[in-house]
Amino acid sequence: MSTDSQTNDINKFIENNLKSRTCKVYNRQAKPAKDKPEDACACGRLIRCHSFSGESQQVQAKKNNKFDWKLPPKFQTKHYSTAAPVSVYGELEFKSNSCQFLRLENQSDPKNVYDYLVKCCEGKKPAMILSVYGGAKYFTMTERLQKEIIRGIIDAATKAEAWILTTGINTGVSKLVGEGISHHRVLKEDSDTFKLVCIGLTMWGTINETTRLELKRASEKYPSSLHVRQIPDAVKENNETIEKNHTHCLLFDNGNLYDYLGDDQRNDLVDVACKDKDQTCYAVTIIVEGGKNTIGVIANDLKNNRPVVLIQGSGRLADVLALLLEQLSNSKTNQESVPTNEDMLKAIDKFFSNLEQEEIKDMIDGLNSVLVSEKRHLLNVFSLNQERSVTETIFNAIFTRTIGNKSVPNAQTIAHDSNQKQVPQHSQEETVQQQKDDDKLLDLALKWNFIDGALPILNRRQDAMIRTGKANMACYRKLFKDALKTDRFAFVEYFLAAGFDPGSLLEIQDQTGSYDTNLSEKLNSSIENTRAPAAGQDTKKASSSKELLLRDLFLWSVFMDMPEMAKVFLVYQPCLICAALIASAILKKFLKSSADVDHKEKLNTQALEFETLAAEFINNCYEYKDELACQLLLREIPLFGGVTCMQVAISSESKKLVETACFDQALTQVWYNKLSLTKRHKHNRLSQFLSLLTLGFLAPLFNFFQEMDTNTNKTSLSTRGINYYVNENLSKGSSWQKFKIRFRYFHQSPLIKMCYHFISYIWFLLVFSYMMLYHLDSPATFRIPHWTEIYIIITVSTMLCEEIRKIYREYRKHMLEQWGSTGSTILTVLTNVFYMMPYFLFYLGLGFRYRGYDEHILATARIIWAFDLEIWYISSLKFLVALKDVGPKLFMLKNMLRDLAAFLYMIFIAIAAYGVVSRALILYKEVPFTASALFKEIFYEPYWFIYGEVSDKNLLDEKILNGSASVAAQATATHIILAFHMLFINILILNLLIAVFTHTIDKVRADTEFYWRYQRYSFIREYFEQPPWAYPPLIFFVHAVLLFLVVTRKLKRRRNQIADEKHQLESRQKLHIFKMIPLNDTQEKWDHFENAATHSTAYSLIKTNKKKDLSTSDKIFSKDSLNTTESDVMKLITEQQQKIANLNKEIVKIEKIVNDNQIHIADINKYTQDHSENISKSLKFIMDAIVRVKMNDPNVQPPKLESSSADETVLTTISDQTA
Repeated sequence: MSTDSQTNDINKFIENNLKSRTCKVYNRQAKPAKDKPEDACACGRLIRCHSFSGESQQVQAKKNNKFDWKLPPKFQTKHYSTAAPVSVYGELEFKSNSCQFLRLENQSDPKNVYDYLVKCCEGKKPAMILSVYGGAKYFTMTERLQKEIIRGIIDAATKAEAWILTTGINTGVSKLVGEGISHHRVLKEDSDTFKLVCIGLTMWGTINETTRLELKRASEKYPSSLHVRQIPDAVKENNETIEKNHTHCLLFDNGNLYDYLGDDQRNDLVDVACKDKDQTCYAVTIIVEGGKNTIGVIANDLKNNRPVVLIQGSGRLADVLALLLEQLSNSKTNQESVPTNEDMLKAIDKFFSNLEQEEIKDMIDGLNSVLVSEKRHLLNVFSLNQERSVTETIFNAIFTRTIGNKSVPNAQTIAHDSNQKQVPQHSQEETVQQQKDDDKLLDLALKWNFIDGALPILNRRQDAMIRTGKANMACYRKLFKDALKTDRFAFVEYFLAAGFDPGSLLEIQDQTGSYDTNLSEKLNSSIENTRAPAAGQDTKKASSSKELLLRDLFLWSVFMDMPEMAKVFLVYQPCLICAALIASAILKKFLKSSADVDHKEKLNTQALEFETLAAEFINNCYEYKDELACQLLLREIPLFGGVTCMQVAISSESKKLVETACFDQALTQVWYNKLSLTKRHKHNRLSQFLSLLTLGFLAPLFNFFQEMDTNTNKTSLSTRGINYYVNENLSKGSSWQKFKIRFRYFHQSPLIKMCYHFISYIWFLLVFSYMMLYHLDSPATFRIPHWTEIYIIITVSTMLCEEIRKIYREYRKHMLEQWGSTGSTILTVLTNVFYMMPYFLFYLGLGFRYRGYDEHILATARIIWAFDLEIWYISSLKFLVALKDVGPKLFMLKNMLRDLAAFLYMIFIAIAAYGVVSRALILYKEVPFTASALFKEIFYEPYWFIYGEVSDKNLLDEKILNGSASVAAQATATHIILAFHMLFINILILNLLIAVFTHTIDKVRADTEFYWRYQRYSFIREYFEQPPWAYPPLIFFVHAVLLFLVVTRKLKRRRNQIADEKHQLESRQKLHIFKMIPLNDTQEKWDHFENAATHSTAYSLIKTNKKKDLSTSDKIFSKDSLNTTESDVMKLITEQQQKIANLNKEIVKIEKIVNDNQIHIADINKYTQDHSENISKSLKFIMDAIVRVKMNDPNVQPPKLESSSADETVLTTISDQTA
């Protein structure tokens, strides 16, 4: 319906169904006595300013010749007012909203009033009505309580699509509600959210005359001739006006301008809405503060079985009732008793003041009427000291009244014992009706996200299911699906905790088909660099289809941006650590592709939260059993595509987990493999060095190895993956067997493999250098190349083959966690070019080398190989990763190269600009138009200016002195350009580059532990997966064996498929993969340990989620709200307070130090002053002696050589200080 047609429909409805009321004592033609123009009617209007157009009582009296007719002294609605057509209605426009107003008679049919409001709301009927009443004037309460009240009311109204009813004036609680609605409208409300409906109910005579006149002018049908003040100018008006943030304002009129509205109109309106058969509507009244008249509001609600929420701490009546209810609940007497008059009198005296005895008596009578035991369960108290919020208290009040219990138990305190309950017998019709009512309540609880309201019904049905063996699964399925769609994670957690099968709730028969494929596609696109295999590629399938479904629901909730729902499913994953890391990785992937700043911050917070959870989980495991915790990081997880926790952590750069002690311990275990970790002292290093020199033959004699684990529950692992446990008993068997086993263990250690590789690499560099220095002659001078050249060719070729094999194996075994990990596409390309460049240059130089019968071609080969050797030398820096003190420095260099790339363009532009301009001025037509000449003059010479070698200065000075005037002018201009160029390059750009380098170094230094472990992971993995003796050029034999196995497998494939699979497995076992591959029931053992160790943390997470459930607004109504909730604010405040407390402690320490220093300085000043006086005396004595000596007067006695008192004091002080 369009706006115009809707307006016409509303106007027609008003004309046909609603009436207004006005005073009929006088009419428009009435005139006062000439000497009394300001005479007023009993209704409060001036005699000359009535709006009644019919025959007034004054006129009727004159017609009936009642000359003794007098103005009535007191206005009576029944005798002195009459119904009139509605003429004051319309819409007031404000800056941020509009308010629809209507003046109608106070005896209007509430059904017509309700229908009018429904039409104004475009036909949408309310699901709940919140009546917020209490203090009509100004009252005080804490700011925190005000915020909690407003947030709770608005949150409940938006979730339940409720109408809010207030007194509608700009004072008291209605003003508080209006301001809250205004803030909500600005911050959260948009076109997709529920528009809050706030209706003010007040009297036409309550608002001031200025407001009444404004409403008349805004009404189209009110005569413009009546736009005048109707009250005498001498009358002092109040400041009450309609609250502008309300959406509707109903102004009831009984013809009197000085009257206040009772509660009958609100009570009747709420009663009509609750009895509407087309829409189930619930009503709750919220009492904020309140006076003696508010008791009538509460009494009306209790009479109609409507719950009431009392806001404790708001003052007066609300606090009186809250105190009395608390006393009754703590009393050991009969619960049906009522408070004594003495208790009520004490409560009234505490919260009310200046009440007369009659008023106190009336209030006690009112309190007795509302505190009757039969209605007491309808009174609910909200306090800041309790866990429930205002929203939760409101919903709890509705469910308490509907279900009929005195309180809805909390989710954590409900316990059912069906054996002790006597189940009443009901007819079948009553049972069906009860189920329908329960279904409505469940839908309501789901819509309002109030799990505590649904728990009694769900538990009652579960008890019935246990007794009868029958369950209404259709209801459970609908509730579970709706909970998933609307992100009601508390409901989902209930079903999982109660043991329901999610497959049956979702009506999924086959759960093993398409899930793995979908998971593979999602993981490939979202968890960068970690490739998960598709269905059928896993070495071991998940143990149950339920685990697969829970895994997919967990990933679905992460992809659908439901972090709290994801945490619920996370708790029920068999491998929580990996699941949390995958969630963090997905969110980080989304973070990189998001363009919205607020969304980026939100995703970053969620990713960090899951990352922190993973770190907490592994720390919990490490606290119980560090050995099993290390295995959890290294184990292969078939449920998530065969990845490991380490893979996902490295791929997503999970700092929290990488920095844990468990991560470092696991890497160290793999690094030493079966070598002893407990005996890593200096003489063991010496024995390892001697063993390396003897190719490992002394290792069984001098090195320490791990001992065999005799535990019966030891971990059973495949030899294809990581297994640093000793399986053979080294204390038994022959000496030769012990020697072979220890010899094999020694060479299987990644540490030893790295040492061999380092030695072979250094030998390769030495041989290459020797060849470049002494044996790089022309092919014409020899028939057979020197052995060094043959060695280098074989070594580089085998190294290239090994690089190709590793890349192919990484792709096949899904170990791609570090591909593209540079964070920059350009840097990734440059890194790959750097890795391939030495091989390319080597074979390019080799081609020129054997075409080098010409000296020029041979020189080209030397140049190419010289550059190639330079790169080989630089590549040897990778071995420094093994050193903790030096390894992070390589990461600094890597990041500094990335920073330098951004500055190269600026430097290039500055050099090119100066080179072209300066050569155009001082070397016009003197630069040959060749590539080498242009490069030398324009780029090469200005490039060295960066390092302070300014070769142009002498040339410019010479041209200025010896050249013509024009040449000197051009040289002078070039001088100026040179000065600017030096300022720009040497001062600005280079210092900025140094500052950027410093920032990069500081950033890496701050995360030294993370970057070192990040590099160490790839370093250890490389040498763990490397075959034994795979060091150039000996790796040639390893490649030959692997090639032989591949060819053999291809040949056997034609003969027997089974034999081929067996041979393929055998060939795979020759090479290791960086995962712990479990055998037998090891995977279940790991799962059980992880769930047991993380149980408390996981379920505390669920408990925290439940607390968040009602403290935050519904996601649908708050997607454009501020990201910081009150809990976050309180957390920030707590952190700030902690920081302030720490600063105060530091300030106290500093003050103490300053005071001590001041005392010490005062002592020093005193000593200095005394010492200065003593020195002055001594110097004066010396000067006098010198003067007397210079006088050389024989009559004057020369001074005696004895120390004065001043000298003695100085010497004594110096000796004391020395001591």
